[in-house]
Amino acid sequence: MNIVVIMPYTEGKYEDDTMMHCRALETYGGHTILRGIKTKRGLEFSKKSESIIKGDKVDLIWAPYEDLIDWALMLKSNINKPIVGHYEILLPGRFRQDEMDMYWDFYEDAPDKNKIEFDYYYKYKKYVELYNKCDIKTITGQHHKFRCEKALGLPVGKTYIKPYPFDNTLYDKYAKKDIKEKRQICTIYRLVAWKKTRHIIKALSLMKNPPKYVVAGTGNQKEDLEKYAKELGVNAEFRGHISDEEKVNLLQESMFSLSHYGWIPPTEAAYLKKPCICYYEPDTYERLSDLPYYTQANNIKSLAKSIEKLINDDSLRKKIGESAYDKLINNKTHTHLLKEDSKQLTKIFEEALK
Repeated sequence: MNIVVIMPYTEGKYEDDTMMHCRALETYGGHTILRGIKTKRGLEFSKKSESIIKGDKVDLIWAPYEDLIDWALMLKSNINKPIVGHYEILLPGRFRQDEMDMYWDFYEDAPDKNKIEFDYYYKYKKYVELYNKCDIKTITGQHHKFRCEKALGLPVGKTYIKPYPFDNTLYDKYAKKDIKEKRQICTIYRLVAWKKTRHIIKALSLMKNPPKYVVAGTGNQKEDLEKYAKELGVNAEFRGHISDEEKVNLLQESMFSLSHYGWIPPTEAAYLKKPCICYYEPDTYERLSDLPYYTQANNIKSLAKSIEKLINDDSLRKKIGESAYDKLINNKTHTHLLKEDSKQLTKIFEEALK
């Protein structure tokens, strides 16, 4: 297939899931991926991709996230090809939708769209309305499908689970058999509010003998988190951006990792047979099943107990790590190595061509 992909903006420091999807589709699916990059002038393609599009040789358009669907619809108005659209409800607005329920308890008329307290609701409702125009719809799980239908007040029809990719080649390249495990835990992700790194720091401050905490990644919360760790007396090392080799080695030398929002970190840990502590959230469970080691969401005392439990039980860590690896390798979750990821996506795209 010749597939136009509307590419999301990323910092480019690490390969994001859409980049991995595209590489999987090219490498294992034999598809031609025409990457559309958003600019002020519109979507920009390479000269080779432009010739394929102008030659009417495109099979379908893929919008891998909801805020890209409007661009896909604009492109469809020119080339009239089916759209595969995905809805994941970007943070932080996914929780703000629920505030509308209380509004309708007291009023009969729709709220003023210009009032800031309803800005998120209308923003995400707009995304759902655009999503409902896609020919084939993918979703993270039923939890998000219900939120879409809640915003619309209508059913969205049949949806497909969008797989999540994991590239194991870097891990095979950099993993070391003789690396010594240290008494430390780690996180590797962007330092933004919804990752809830403050919860981890607070949990460590509640422990009598906490492990060292290594934080890899950059983001707008980095300085505040460093200050917070110092205030609480937590032994935290902030390494900033690290290389792929350093990332693999950090995971190997740590007893386990933590990730309260995001699906790549638990998958990375699983491939190295390491546990990853996650808050239990419906969308995380729908994506990863029992791959992570769950603790009650937003319960910092419970988080501290979970950290302490894994720190003090070598055999439990080993058992959890091996179980997570088995689930990943045998496709017992919606996260897959690239070859299987390409296979799953191709099935969805084929539905768009029927």
